[in-house]
Amino acid sequence: SGISGMVNGTEYRIGSALFVTEFTGASTAAAQTSRFSTNKGTTPLWLARPGALLGFFELEDSLREDAADTVNQLQQSGVKTGLLSGDDSELVANIAGQLQITEALGNLQPEQKLRELHRWQQNGPTGMVGDGVNDAAIFAGSDLAIAMGNGADLSKLQADAVLLNNRLSVLPNAMALAHRCQSIMRQNLTWALLYNAIALPLAATGMIRPWMAALGMSASSLLVVLNALRLHRNRAQKPAEVNP
Repeated sequence: SGISGMVNGTEYRIGSALFVTEFTGASTAAAQTSRFSTNKGTTPLWLARPGALLGFFELEDSLREDAADTVNQLQQSGVKTGLLSGDDSELVANIAGQLQITEALGNLQPEQKLRELHRWQQNGPTGMVGDGVNDAAIFAGSDLAIAMGNGADLSKLQADAVLLNNRLSVLPNAMALAHRCQSIMRQNLTWALLYNAIALPLAATGMIRPWMAALGMSASSLLVVLNALRLHRNRAQKPAEVNP
């Protein structure tokens, strides 16, 4: 909502319209905001002391340069994207329009974000990407939490992964590699179970000699390792060349 502090014995607040209105006892700051605001899609903040509104600010953020391409790649790979924010609803709608995101909500408190996350999780595993202090709660409740390297320390402490280079463009490639890794793990487990199901009974009944079983086990282990090494090829590919 905002912050407050004491200056020469007087309390000051800076924050949302509701945060300062209940403090000043003056006319509704929201009405004042519509009177003074000239820009659409900005986050309005008020500065106030008891009984008086002192100043009005409009904050505007620019999109990360790789945000649109990243969202587009995720959507093309079948990932449903949404936007949850504590910023002004009009600003959030403006950002969502630029990113072609159809489900976007603004003016959310951390507990409201968490409530929306739980609703999304009813349709399957849900991951979150964020960088703010108010993302800590939703990070703790998500199936996968990814924080930006230059984000708030609290968000990074609650995250499962941190983008140290602060570039969203690594996300599609990371997801593709994760799916590839999962696929190869399943292949290796299937082969290991199949080999043991066949080789162990044969060795136990004496149908094959012990040295043959040992040789076969070594060959099986080598095959599993070589199959896993195929993941290394993806690291040399550009994100756009990886097919999720």
